[in-house]
Amino acid sequence: MSYWRDMPYTIVIFLSRKPGLSLSTFQNDYETVHIPLLKKVVGDEFPLSHTRHYVDRTDAKARQDDDYLFVSQDSFEYDVVTVYTFANRAHWMRFLERCESNLNIGRLKESENRLIREDGIRMIRMGDTRSTGKNGGEVGWQFVGESPLST
Repeated sequence: MSYWRDMPYTIVIFLSRKPGLSLSTFQNDYETVHIPLLKKVVGDEFPLSHTRHYVDRTDAKARQDDDYLFVSQDSFEYDVVTVYTFANRAHWMRFLERCESNLNIGRLKESENRLIREDGIRMIRMGDTRSTGKNGGEVGWQFVGESPLST
């Protein structure tokens, strides 16, 4: 049996908004238009979790106070880091099939083209995931909703 068939499959995507689009407009449209469209298009093949981390682009004074950061928010080219977690590789492949079907690909591309720079997408598959809690022990993933693995 394949290693990837039996464990959560995580994809991390870095996205940059289109020039001239404010971060607040980008975030609002991504959350209220693009994500609901994606959920509608893929239906029950939506990831176990789809987490979005928006880069904090607060005022200059606040950024100066963050001198402990290795990269300033201004020099980081991406506006959101998204983490898709699937039950396994097969779940990811079914999700992609739904996204790329003739019926859906145009609608998703249209939404993406309004929000995301053409060269502003980077994607990587993550391997083994570990998480350490405050007390030093490992903590596991907890999903919202029922996992297909439990059925």
